[in-house]
Order: sequence, then C-alpha cells, then structure tokens
Amino acid sequence: MTHATPAVKPFAIFLWLTAITVVELGFTGLGLSKPMLASALIGSSLVKATLVAMYFMHLKFEKKLIWGILIFFMAVGAIF
Repeated sequence: MTHATPAVKPFAIFLWLTAITVVELGFTGLGLSKPMLASALIGSSLVKATLVAMYFMHLKFEKKLIWGILIFFMAVGAIF
C-alpha cells in the first residue's frame, strides 16, 4: 500500500519530536518531585510515540481493526 507523503510532513514531524525532546530536557531542570517528573516524561514520550506510529509507521492510514488491535495490546502492556 503506497501513500503519497509530502517531503514537508516528515520534516515537520521531526521538528515536533525535537521540540518535545527539548521540553523533556527542560523538565529535568525544573526541580519537580520524582513522581511529577516521571509523569511528565512518560506523557511526553507517549506523544512522541504516537507521532512516530502515526506518520513514520503509517498507522494514520490504517483501518480501524488495526487501531483496535494496537489499543488492545497497549492496554494489556499497561496492565502488566
């Protein structure tokens, strides 16, 4: 399955990933408590993982069945 992706989109995603990484580095210098820091870093990592999955793994173009399978296994992984 081929999807036309303009060259600007991957570069824009790269810039978003870089910006989120810089924000994550900034979190470490704020002096947050360990639980707050962990929550902030995990949350931003989930955003980055979603961007990578959606655009670089082309999940944005997949059918709902694939999304259902992905969400199911993510939920199972979160439980264990």
